[in-house]
Amino acid sequence: MMKFEKLNKIFTIQKGKKNNLVENPENDSTRVIQIDDLRNDNFIKYTNDNKGLLVDEDDILIAWDGVNVGTIGYGKKGYLGSTLAQLKIINSNKYHSTYLGLFLKIKSDYFKKNSTGATIPHIHRKSLESLLIPIPENLTDQIRIAEVLTKVETLIQKRKESIDLLDDFLRSTFLDM
Repeated sequence: MMKFEKLNKIFTIQKGKKNNLVENPENDSTRVIQIDDLRNDNFIKYTNDNKGLLVDEDDILIAWDGVNVGTIGYGKKGYLGSTLAQLKIINSNKYHSTYLGLFLKIKSDYFKKNSTGATIPHIHRKSLESLLIPIPENLTDQIRIAEVLTKVETLIQKRKESIDLLDDFLRSTFLDM
């Protein structure tokens, strides 16, 4: 059976802070998570600051403002940058973070449409907090759904990569002719 919960009953919401970045990280340096890190880990940045909002892998991260408003990430650990916000699960025995992260990913258009600001869009907090999330009552169902959807996401990504490789092959074959 499925029930619906408002987002603010599932998460606490907290904005990130600006950190001083270091060019040469040391052993005690900590990762700084910025907007680009929600998509990939190609350019990891670090800080030696010990202040800011420290997030862990179970937190959902959302781009709070800027052109990428509403972009969702999860599975990251470090200090959260100033354009992002942390959605921290209130009761981890009741909710599965990957399930929630996958659901929120599909709501990016909703976040963009409901953002505020003429030049720089910002998440509209009330729209975020009032978003209804479908929750299977059984935690194991949430885990199973998340596992299936994660496998599907991985297959889609691999398919996109293979199509790109085929396009490159076609171009190079055409140029050889």
